[in-house]
Amino acid sequence: MTWLQTHTETDEANEPGSQQRGGSPRVREHTAARTDVRVLAQRLGPCAQRVRAEGVHCGFEPTACRPVAVEEVLDPLAMGEVQAAAPGEQQFATHRRHVVEHRNVRAEVREHLGGHEACRTATDDAGTQVRLGGFGHICRIGVAPVAGRAVSRSVARMVAAVGIAVSPTSTVIDIRDMKKGRGLGTVTLRRSRTDGLAHGEASTQQWLADLHEALSRLDVPEIGAVSVVGPLHSLVALGPGAGALRPALLAEDRRSEPDAGWCTKQIPALDWSTSVGSVPSFALTVTKLSWLHRSEPETWGRIDRLSSLHGVLAAALCDNTPEFATDRLTASGTGLWSAGQEAYDQRVLSLIDAERSWPGVLARVVGPFDVIGSRGDAKVVVGTSEPTALVAALGAERGDVIVTIGERVSVFGIATRAFVDESGTISSFASPDGGYLPTVVLPIELDETSVGVLAAIRTLRNATVPTGGRLFVCGPQHSVIDVALRCSRSEGTRVQVCTDDSVVAVGAARQAAAALLGGWPTWQPIVTERA
Repeated sequence: MTWLQTHTETDEANEPGSQQRGGSPRVREHTAARTDVRVLAQRLGPCAQRVRAEGVHCGFEPTACRPVAVEEVLDPLAMGEVQAAAPGEQQFATHRRHVVEHRNVRAEVREHLGGHEACRTATDDAGTQVRLGGFGHICRIGVAPVAGRAVSRSVARMVAAVGIAVSPTSTVIDIRDMKKGRGLGTVTLRRSRTDGLAHGEASTQQWLADLHEALSRLDVPEIGAVSVVGPLHSLVALGPGAGALRPALLAEDRRSEPDAGWCTKQIPALDWSTSVGSVPSFALTVTKLSWLHRSEPETWGRIDRLSSLHGVLAAALCDNTPEFATDRLTASGTGLWSAGQEAYDQRVLSLIDAERSWPGVLARVVGPFDVIGSRGDAKVVVGTSEPTALVAALGAERGDVIVTIGERVSVFGIATRAFVDESGTISSFASPDGGYLPTVVLPIELDETSVGVLAAIRTLRNATVPTGGRLFVCGPQHSVIDVALRCSRSEGTRVQVCTDDSVVAVGAARQAAAALLGGWPTWQPIVTERA
């Protein structure tokens, strides 16, 4: 089946406002969020939904590139040698274009670097064939002994959960024992951004090729389920036959900034925050769609479906016809979906294009443990976006606050209800379990990250978001230490620091396990340090 195709993007920028608009949902009761930090007024794009009567702390129970042909041999100059690591250690092989890191978390199993194997043929953005090898290869394949070391039959029969995390700069795969959560190994593929694309664009072909290369290096116990997690804000426009019509649009693409202002002129900010839970910003899918409608009318006319990046990759793993579905968090990150209505907001859809027939264009919103397809005997789970995966991996619960430092800096809490903020500083993402993740995203122009993080925590606290629990700071070590120390001094508490770049993939693996076990497994949370 043709998977990914593209045509040349039109860069001409027209002014917003050429679309036909209409519709009007009612404004619901809300809790006003007080925002005391003007430096955070610039919004990068979270989203909030209305309050639900029930909710728990996200359901977690913490305890104590290039196209690659099948026949082609991996280029050692491009990928480097991958070695198993001793317990608690991480091996790095750095090269000009890619870095592959392989870590054996507890030395229970050592990965064997398998070759390519035909699994699925995909067509990339340029029409080149890409094969998603590796996933078929790892299904029902025993663990290979390394250096004469025998692997016990009990380990070889172990059913594994696989979590895949994709970001603009890496693809990370984490493998866990389904029941106990014991780490069996991690593979990380790093890469530079795609050349020749606008900032904030990404080649779906390159991600498919990265996923193929990472999967081809696995030889693990029987796979029970796999989940793919990606950025909260991403947009892939698919034509008939599921072909990508253009490169994916990511949160940092600022060309839709004029559309954000136009949207709030058409629908008041309070209505946006009350219904879909977020005030439009350039990061949200809703403004990307407005930009795409006015800037690339030919592309717009060919759109059959709209998907997230990780939704496209999850579907590519399936060897059957996958269900076109997504989770609450990813849906709420679009700025199109109302948690209060449990449906896409018709007023917003009509604002973007009143003449389009929207049913079937947007993914159906399902539960966090729903399966969208399969690959052999392995189940492919609906997946989610990064915030939920972080909560799952860290064992975070209501009252905890998580700071993530990466492409953007986000500060979010865990709550059972939504918080409406017409200033757009706070957005309450709908978490997959029925709760909410009220979030503040720092302006990209902010020079002093620590100051912004402390201001964001105060903003959440002033809005009555529960913040009395633990404080986690996640990101690269060189970025988190100063933030963690300053937060610790200011907040008067010890800060939990997580610099493990596989943490999102661990959360994805936990979601995969939950799909087979029927609920979140009581794995040990990922290890953090204290600052």
